[in-house]
Amino acid sequence: MFTIENVKNGEIVHQMSLLIKGFSDNCRIAHTSILVSVSAEIERSTGGGRKQEWPMSRGYFKALVILSPGKNDIIISNFSVGLTTICVKYVPVAETPPLHLAILVARDSPERIDFPPCKAGSVAEHGTLEAAIKKLRMAAAMCQALLAEEMHAAGLGRRSFRLELEDGIDTLRLESMNDTHRSALYRTMIKVHVLRTDKSVAEIRRADGTPGHNELLEIFNKALEAEQGLFGPKPVVAGLVLDSSYDASTDILSGHTSFAKHDPNSMSIGVIGSQLVYTWPRFSEEIPNCLGDITGNEFNVRTTNWASCAMSQGSFFEKIGHAFGIPLKATFMKLGHWQDWSKHFLPHPPTKGEGLLTTDDNFKWEWTLEDLLSFLGQTHFAQPSDEERDCHAPTVYVRGQAGIEQLAVECRAGIAAAYINGIAIHRMARSKPLRQLVVSFMTLRYDYQQQEALRLKVLSMNGKHVDLPVWKVVSAQAPVNVPGTALYLRRVNAGHPLTKYDRPWAAMFYKRDDQGQIVRAYKVDMRVDSLFRGVGIYYEDGIKVHCGKRGDRDAPAHMIAIPKGVGICSVDVAYSQPTRFVGMKIHLSNGEAIGALNEGASKVTLEMKPGPTEEIVGFYGMNGPDGECCQFGILKGPKNVPLPDSLYDKAELQGGLGSDYDPENDRRADVLEEEASDADEAAALEEVARQSDVPMTYGCDNERLYGEEEAEIYWDNGDDDGNGYYYEYDHDNVYEDE
Repeated sequence: MFTIENVKNGEIVHQMSLLIKGFSDNCRIAHTSILVSVSAEIERSTGGGRKQEWPMSRGYFKALVILSPGKNDIIISNFSVGLTTICVKYVPVAETPPLHLAILVARDSPERIDFPPCKAGSVAEHGTLEAAIKKLRMAAAMCQALLAEEMHAAGLGRRSFRLELEDGIDTLRLESMNDTHRSALYRTMIKVHVLRTDKSVAEIRRADGTPGHNELLEIFNKALEAEQGLFGPKPVVAGLVLDSSYDASTDILSGHTSFAKHDPNSMSIGVIGSQLVYTWPRFSEEIPNCLGDITGNEFNVRTTNWASCAMSQGSFFEKIGHAFGIPLKATFMKLGHWQDWSKHFLPHPPTKGEGLLTTDDNFKWEWTLEDLLSFLGQTHFAQPSDEERDCHAPTVYVRGQAGIEQLAVECRAGIAAAYINGIAIHRMARSKPLRQLVVSFMTLRYDYQQQEALRLKVLSMNGKHVDLPVWKVVSAQAPVNVPGTALYLRRVNAGHPLTKYDRPWAAMFYKRDDQGQIVRAYKVDMRVDSLFRGVGIYYEDGIKVHCGKRGDRDAPAHMIAIPKGVGICSVDVAYSQPTRFVGMKIHLSNGEAIGALNEGASKVTLEMKPGPTEEIVGFYGMNGPDGECCQFGILKGPKNVPLPDSLYDKAELQGGLGSDYDPENDRRADVLEEEASDADEAAALEEVARQSDVPMTYGCDNERLYGEEEAEIYWDNGDDDGNGYYYEYDHDNVYEDE
């Protein structure tokens, strides 16, 4: 009997290509084969059913199957093991936007791709435009299946991009080569657009395809724009440049590109040259041969045919990921990670061939969890069963009394993972991710020196992540003391200072007027254009306090009135870079909300709100030299507890510095210079700020609810072999991970 590791009987999938992995304890022969047969409901009336052999090594096998809409019976058999059948239901999702495939062809193109004599078959089979279309279809199906499998393995559901489809002859199967079966294969197939450019073959091959000034990418982009009506709004396109070529006699590669761009507001594309496409399979039955071909060739003398296939297909998959927004990483080719490509589809690496490094069983390259999480918020990867996910970023804050403080992480969308200096302190529970996570200060101080540059990275289930320096978070925990009392105000903020000339500001929602009476704020004026500039607070004595320099640009005003008996219950801030705030929105306790978040320009929206026994009593923040807001926060006081008048005499809470700010008279500059006296520590913090892709979010909190989904992390030095442990306490269930 066979055991299927990754697919359940009766499972529903939403992509046409499915990668199956399994094993048999009864077959430990080093190398043998299995027969995989797929029989779909739609084909049974015509006698359909597809059989394909896949290699099996030491009892393990992998197979890529192409599904038809409806029920598919997948039969795995071997003469010495027997037969196993699983049923998979393929339900296409037509509502999500697809990944489009396209091939760029020069105006005078001979419509041929490189085709060395060593490749079996004729030019008509492997070297024509029609062959390139078949190979591109098959590569896209392989990428679709692989991404779905990686998402599934990460606990994010078996999801992948949808491919654009049309009616025609399905070329993903070997039967398409047989004229007697072609009529039975007329069905929905993957569409490939052929784009004609006004550039000649000579111009294509002279064009520069390197990043920075990628002429080929520009040519491809213009060809797409000319046919924009075919792709819909904001399309994502993956394609080939047909007329790229390699000259073995001169060792010159011309018309080559391997580049991608992601533009969520326009068109995103990933493009590679076609000079190695001859090594790609045309249909699923060719995958084992193409990824196991150890023969060399004159078109890529430094390696073998399977390695050429792995390099180019892996690069194509990487460019698809970049087109969907995964950051560029120069690791795939440079570090030799292309050697892993065949391992995704075969149970063993190809045997050693001349000029080829022998690979092992360990994967060196695959999308990281952070990469995969970035797909979740995109409509291309949505599924009918998805629930609405909270869109806010994780909040990191300090809570607890003196001596028992904790660094807390809260994320309503769910915490996928958390790392300190790259070491995981939490990994997602697939069924129900945590929403709260805490680390005690005692643990931090025991395991790390405070002078050490320490980073906390939190991955959220909605793809909104935070990456910040821990000690800077901890150092910002000091509350605002209320004179003459044991009360203090707590803080939650985002962003961080840029320079010592940043303009700090703070204001309460009550202040003392000229007669010594306490008056309240009745209106807030938020100024937002392309950036969030600051706020103005109107008081009942007719005074308006400017919080932040708004510059001379007359940014649009967004006014919200605060009636008596109504408070500010939360504030949303939006940002696109660590200190680049692009919007703000205020929510009142009566349900009214006003502001502008510039959602098209922002990556993350962060919600700031008080705890259950607190209320927002003021704002504070900093503005950079050019008037942009680089830090914003809320001040929180005890709920329904009158604050003493002495609080409104504190100089640091008396409003902003506005446009009359004089950096030479700012006492804070001296403080910042003292803080930066340790040059090494200051340089480390600056480097942390440069590398951070989201604002630092931190503050103080003593009154947070301990919900059901909370874990507390305690580090242990580990066992005698140096292995570290951490323990997660979640109710009465205690478990240990190594």
